[in-house]
Amino acid sequence: MSINITSNIPSKNTRSLSDQGSFRNSMYQREEEKKNKGSFKESENLVREGLTHQYVKNDKIKIKSAGLNCEISNIEEEITIAQTVEKALINTEDSLIQMQELVYMIGKEKEFNSNLRNAD
Repeated sequence: MSINITSNIPSKNTRSLSDQGSFRNSMYQREEEKKNKGSFKESENLVREGLTHQYVKNDKIKIKSAGLNCEISNIEEEITIAQTVEKALINTEDSLIQMQELVYMIGKEKEFNSNLRNAD
């Protein structure tokens, strides 16, 4: 093994143990990075799938919410119609009661008038 004394660098033909160790370490680090990248990609895919799944859930919830809002609007309209019909029926009932009272009064008046006629 020849060493250049002026620069303290070993010759190109021979490798020291530290060079071989650093080469192995760099190879191990590369393998670890590849593994981490692979797991990162897998977790990234899971995150993307999770987000996509969440977006689908959100869309389904929005669709259900829109459907419920539409149903609520329809029910409110039906309640309004029912309340209008109720008021109309109440007014009709009041008119019928007044008509019944008038018929009763006219009947009584007719009796009194006939008695007055007989008395005359």
